[in-house]
Amino acid sequence: MKTFGIIGCFLLIIGCFSLSVSALSIRGDVLWNDQPLSFLLIAEDSRYVLKIENQQDQLLRVLADMEAEELFIIDDMMEEYASVQSKQLISIVSLLALGKVIGVEESWLQGEQVNFYQTGEKKEYDPFGECLQLRVNDTITGMYWSFQLDNLFLPIITPMLEKLIHDGIHFPFWESVVKMKGFIVVNQKDQKTIYRLIEVGDVPLEWQKEAQHGDYEQKEWMDFLSPFKGGN
Repeated sequence: MKTFGIIGCFLLIIGCFSLSVSALSIRGDVLWNDQPLSFLLIAEDSRYVLKIENQQDQLLRVLADMEAEELFIIDDMMEEYASVQSKQLISIVSLLALGKVIGVEESWLQGEQVNFYQTGEKKEYDPFGECLQLRVNDTITGMYWSFQLDNLFLPIITPMLEKLIHDGIHFPFWESVVKMKGFIVVNQKDQKTIYRLIEVGDVPLEWQKEAQHGDYEQKEWMDFLSPFKGGN
């Protein structure tokens, strides 16, 4: 379960931004290290929680308090937690983790310019209706895009990109995503669905409850990250 991607497993941990996100929730399925898991992202004002679960247990929680600029990772499997304060690191980990969840190729994240094109292939994915297959540069992908949805992560991704671009760091895939209307609903690879958006809603954020970690062992940030190096 410990891979660099799981670390932030995502999503979405931001540095300050001017647009207010209130009671936004995103729920879906993800094939993580060949295990079918589910995720729930809840964003409310300046706080965010990402939960990774299987059918029985909660496995991982990622919490970000944007006002405090602090990121918490709580590993419920290993009963460990760690925290860090760094706007740049939060942005990098978040974008890499989000790319990991959606199944973005690493070369698209940090390589050259990324351009999206439609292949003409269409599929229906409830409840979002008809979705269009995407080509990235010259590569036909298993990503299907819905124009029925706004870019859900736009108010989250934009501040992170602005921070990193200011620091001379680029993520071409996400820089291209923010220019488009719509959202990636599903991604398939090797005849497997590795990511599927199921529902967009307004689940309330219970911050105090989500931040509880009992008598879990606190780890130094780099010690906590080391098992993820070289992982998927």
